[in-house]
Amino acid sequence: MEEKDKKLLLTEEDFDLAELKKRVWSPEDGAVVFFNGVVRNKNKGKRVKRLELQRYEGMTESELEKVKEEAINNFKINDILIVHRYGELEVGDNIVGIVASSPHREDAFEACKYCIDRLKEKVPLWKKETAEDGESQWLKEGGSSMGMVDISGKNNVPRSAKAEGKIELSTKSIETIEERKVKKGDVFQVAEISAIQAVKDTPNMLPHCHPIPIEGIDVNFDILGVDTIKVVCEVKAVYKTGVEMEALAGVNAALLTIWDMVKYIEKDEDGQYPTTRINDIMVKEKIKGEKDGS
Repeated sequence: MEEKDKKLLLTEEDFDLAELKKRVWSPEDGAVVFFNGVVRNKNKGKRVKRLELQRYEGMTESELEKVKEEAINNFKINDILIVHRYGELEVGDNIVGIVASSPHREDAFEACKYCIDRLKEKVPLWKKETAEDGESQWLKEGGSSMGMVDISGKNNVPRSAKAEGKIELSTKSIETIEERKVKKGDVFQVAEISAIQAVKDTPNMLPHCHPIPIEGIDVNFDILGVDTIKVVCEVKAVYKTGVEMEALAGVNAALLTIWDMVKYIEKDEDGQYPTTRINDIMVKEKIKGEKDGS
């Protein structure tokens, strides 16, 4: 289907409502109703400079498709089109366009309202609002801030967390790792670097995690039997909140790196992974020390 014929679009490009009308109107329609959502210049008393929208590739379009089908099934409309933008948008830019056509206006109005309400309720789209003073915040649908837990009143405390996980591989992969003959390089060395980077990058992956001044990261690998590798990641810091998420991020990154580096060995003749497994990921230990007086 060509883009001009699609009845649902996720796009970084702007759209024109008059052009959208042409895609849904037919001679038997007595009404074409539009809903057009745009970026406003104020939210909670602050002047807004821009908005960034992020999608969950694949799932966002799938959920939008479900909303469209629900509208077609629930209302007496002949057609409906939904366009939603993502990326960086300025004040006044279009965000979403919904166009419904029907022999009678009531159904078209109701279908448009239903779609925007359902879109806000169930479609995975995330909004980052930047104010003119430079402050940014991620928003829930409806405009409320997702925020972060306020830890400003807490004291810095020595903290550590140890997380672990396992990956099951073929005997051939284990042997190739032990012999250091994997095509992409030394598996444990690369996986350790990946774990360290993931620990430091945790706040960028998990929006509610605070940026923590990490003081120590220790990553260890153990080969268990002929088909399993265990990864242990220990993280240390002196801060106001714990580091278990950082330790879990390190373990996951290391395990995924191992999989990536030996996937050419693990694949079967159909390109599948019939026996490769990541499992038993857990926080093994979390320690909170005494206040350091800071």
